[in-house]
Amino acid sequence: MGWWVELRVIAFNGSPRMEKGATDLVLDRFLDGVREAGGDVEKIYVRKMVIHGCDGCLTCWAETPGGCKFKDDMAGVLEKMREADVWVFATPIYCDTMTSYMKTLIERMLPLLAPYMEECGRRTIHPLRYPEEEGRHRMVIISVCGFPEKTHFKPLSYTFRRISTNFHAPIAAEIYIPGGPMLLSERWRKRMRRVLEAVTQAGREIATTGEVSKKTLETIRRMRIPTALYRDIINRWWRRKLSGSA
Repeated sequence: MGWWVELRVIAFNGSPRMEKGATDLVLDRFLDGVREAGGDVEKIYVRKMVIHGCDGCLTCWAETPGGCKFKDDMAGVLEKMREADVWVFATPIYCDTMTSYMKTLIERMLPLLAPYMEECGRRTIHPLRYPEEEGRHRMVIISVCGFPEKTHFKPLSYTFRRISTNFHAPIAAEIYIPGGPMLLSERWRKRMRRVLEAVTQAGREIATTGEVSKKTLETIRRMRIPTALYRDIINRWWRRKLSGSA
């Protein structure tokens, strides 16, 4: 029995590469852990969904409260999010933050909020449309970056911390893996075995306690990629690619 009677997890993969990318590999390791601990999991590839961009008309607040004017896949997504206990957002780093697919999804979450304003610390935010769900949902952020330094995740982390407050869903864990291309190499993936095992452990812990232990997070954060070596490997690959020999 987990921290919730029937733990439900909905996971969004915002990578345009979907199952072919490193983001999906890490996300699957996390979801494996959730399943092993008895959690119910649904994974959605955002690129496969028909989701129009929000145009700021506020119809979901004024004319059809809680419902968007666009009759696309987002209505069903919002219902699944309301039923889920944990929202997992997985995205590679594109131009310092999430992909456009993920950003479109999050903007269309607006119907979950009411138009009124309230104070939250030193900020003004909107209350939940369904106040009975206050404290119900938690978020997990997973991201993979093509660069070797973990500092590239800072803009994404900051953005999701704001989103977390705005949607009244505390962040239970942030899992950031630099050097994403290495995960697609079997040889390098073996070297990152302990980190990937820790990602699976993080999924187990979310399903059983609702949070990830410091020990598990430290194992993930301890991963170090020699920067100069990484740059050399990537540059050599691109030279072969551009010369037609890759």
